[in-house]
Amino acid sequence: MQVKDIMTPNATTIQTGASLTRAAYLMRDANIGFIPVVDGKRLVGIITDRDIVIRAVADNRPATEKTVGDFMSDRPVCCQEDDDVNDVVRKMEKYRVRRLPVIDDNHTIVGVVALGDIAQRMSHAVSGELLSTVSRHGDLVA
Repeated sequence: MQVKDIMTPNATTIQTGASLTRAAYLMRDANIGFIPVVDGKRLVGIITDRDIVIRAVADNRPATEKTVGDFMSDRPVCCQEDDDVNDVVRKMEKYRVRRLPVIDDNHTIVGVVALGDIAQRMSHAVSGELLSTVSRHGDLVA
């Protein structure tokens, strides 16, 4: 099975120059905690609800004056739509992430694959192990 068979297409994205407040509104309205950050259509980063809280709010930085580009993670782990789902599961376990942006050959985002997508389509053993691994506290193994 390939990623394109289980991913969520047409992911919500945000431009690097958008405000953190705009990112928070998008997350709230779409009930998501993760938004791929793009420059034009090209994936350049990820912003999460945790990034906004830990990197901006907790440091008392005004969300209306700062941009997504100031606080995004700029080395997103991603996959391609023709990747095998089992390989993607291993990648998610390695980097302990619950969601991956899905890109094409031009680094344009075409969707998102999440733990929930895997849980719905893969065995309970595979999805349970993935959940256990990404939920573990401690240092990442890169």
